[in-house]
Amino acid sequence: MATSCISEEKQYENPSVVLSGTPGPPIEPPQGVLRADADSVIRQLNTQIDTTIFRLLTSAKTEEEFLALRKELFPQYRNLAGAVAGIIKGDIQDIGLAELLDVCFADLQESFAKDILVFGDDDLGREECLFSLDMLRRAHFLLCQIADVPAPEDLVEHDAKLIQQTLGRMWWAQMHLRCLIFAMKTDASAPTPEVKKVIVSSFRVALLAHASIREAWALRFEQQWDQPAEFGSAQSVDGEEEELVNEAEKDYLFLLARNNSETAGSAGLH
Repeated sequence: MATSCISEEKQYENPSVVLSGTPGPPIEPPQGVLRADADSVIRQLNTQIDTTIFRLLTSAKTEEEFLALRKELFPQYRNLAGAVAGIIKGDIQDIGLAELLDVCFADLQESFAKDILVFGDDDLGREECLFSLDMLRRAHFLLCQIADVPAPEDLVEHDAKLIQQTLGRMWWAQMHLRCLIFAMKTDASAPTPEVKKVIVSSFRVALLAHASIREAWALRFEQQWDQPAEFGSAQSVDGEEEELVNEAEKDYLFLLARNNSETAGSAGLH
């Protein structure tokens, strides 16, 4: 790739991400979750985001063109999507944020599994995106769990850095996720193989978002539970769920090691 993970971090790990707030669900809530007026505003804003952000990004023909557009459009995306997230979190009626996230991520998983416009039958990028999607889902749930729980007084400064780092990574991952979703639902917007490779690779930062928020979670709860409860509940996991968590942890460590290896190799070329 023409840019390394380090150069990407300069775009999303800065204090301005905190001003955008926490990301909301990557897709629109189901009908009836929000009041009619809020739902209408959300859909108008998302239409604007699709038109002014993702239509342009998916129209890029080369990696260089995509990177230039992304650098210009990321702050605009973050501001508009931040407004959407604020409305959603302030207007949820009969469903909690964790439950809403669960529904939205289940729909996204199904979209990736069924897609035929962006990923072919033997495209390994689909599997990688599904794993990144799961890491983003887990990061969202952990963020929900710690939202109202302060860090220990002697670790507040370190915790603040972890939260800023997490938010930057989540915004970055979520922008690339939404770019893929836009391409999946818009036949004329399938990215070129070169651009798709960049999008899938950058979506992988969801793994790092999960890593940083896990550390923030541990600052608060490591004395209570051995494993973070990443399934939308503040309860300890056991039995079959504990086995699933352990398997996900193994996969996470493997892909993180692979990502670090690729980053080191890329840095060695510059």
